[in-house]
Amino acid sequence: MGVALEKSKVDLSSFRGARCWFGHNPRHILRAQELADWISKKYTIFGIKRVYKRKDHPKMSSSDFYGKKGIVFIKDGWGPTDHIDLWNGYEMRGGDFSYLKLGVEIWFWRLS
Repeated sequence: MGVALEKSKVDLSSFRGARCWFGHNPRHILRAQELADWISKKYTIFGIKRVYKRKDHPKMSSSDFYGKKGIVFIKDGWGPTDHIDLWNGYEMRGGDFSYLKLGVEIWFWRLS
């Protein structure tokens, strides 16, 4: 996701989270949660996120997001591990649609 933001010329200068250091561009963002928190603060750019809690939506899956384009964050999908990605309405750019069945929360920023 950080690569997509960088290629889209989004100003990441205020992002203070961890960056990759080996095998990637040193500006590559490392932690999904830190990036999701930063995006949440930039509502004038990305809009207001919707938070879907698994306890309230136990059967939530990719079909709940079909046709909606945006940024998706899967919180604690693999234990403490998260994922953030672009969602084009039916698939993720760098992940699998089945990821949306995981996580304790899904954060979604709808983009047009």
